[in-house]
Amino acid sequence: MSITQFDVVQANAFLGTDIQGQGKSYYVNPYYGTGSSGRSPRTAIKTLAGALAKCTTNRNDTVHLLAGHADLDYTTDFQPATLDWNLNLTHLIGIPRGVNICPRARVAFLSSYDAASNLFTVSGNACVFRNLLFFAGVAGTLPTGCLKVSGERNLFENCHIAGIGHDNNDIANAYSLYLSGSENVFRNCVIGLDTISRGTADNAEVVLAGGARNQFIDCLFVTFAGANTHQFVKRALSGSDRFTLFKRCHFTNFDWTAGGGVTMLEVMDVTPSGSPGGFIDLIDCSFAGAAAWEASSGASGIVRANTSAAAAASATSGGRALAVTGA
Repeated sequence: MSITQFDVVQANAFLGTDIQGQGKSYYVNPYYGTGSSGRSPRTAIKTLAGALAKCTTNRNDTVHLLAGHADLDYTTDFQPATLDWNLNLTHLIGIPRGVNICPRARVAFLSSYDAASNLFTVSGNACVFRNLLFFAGVAGTLPTGCLKVSGERNLFENCHIAGIGHDNNDIANAYSLYLSGSENVFRNCVIGLDTISRGTADNAEVVLAGGARNQFIDCLFVTFAGANTHQFVKRALSGSDRFTLFKRCHFTNFDWTAGGGVTMLEVMDVTPSGSPGGFIDLIDCSFAGAAAWEASSGASGIVRANTSAAAAASATSGGRALAVTGA
């Protein structure tokens, strides 16, 4: 039985992965891939780097990362170095479509990786990423983080972005997501990891390091703070312009004392000064496992919240989730 281009188009339409445009489709199967063309699932190639090399910028080419098994060893594209997705309008779609926590279409470091860099960089513009797990966790002490986005107008949908995936990666300035590009959208994504305790190192799940008008919509932020100084979001000096929007997002820290967790002092560490001085807007957001959106002793004045309060609201704690005490 042969697979025709019509079959591929029909399958993509059914899976919700088709990107309409003038571009070509390429397929990657990290474990079973043996082909050279990558133009169909049957001729899938083995690596994302190899597929990206076949794409043409600004053509709406699409790379499909095929999950070959439920076991991660069969479904992960292991990176020997940072992979820079540097082509515009070039899309990466995980198949099958499904959960947004640890989907099986997976990108990770080789176990031997120990360079002072991150797993995956998006420097291209107007790309779509769907149904993917980006996981940065190895025994090395040098890797800085997971996903770095310097490009603009990219869409991340149904993706899990997980950094600091090993105790040794809990180092200063580490992150799950480092965002410096503008007008990117993260929708229905999971950002962070709650299996590795974050200690006293100065790091965060999300680092805002530039850019304007970035949006997080219906996203879940997770962490496991081993020290109360850890934060979900860190905005550096001049770290954003205009606004960064969080809409219907929940921030949850595993702070169960018996499990080794602690309640964080604040969800966000925001440096207020510098130009530009973009705002952080929270619409219908909530948090658990932290004392406040910002610690009252260091509130920046640029975090603006429209949230429903579970208790008496204040400028810093509206939207805090509280334990149910019974009828």
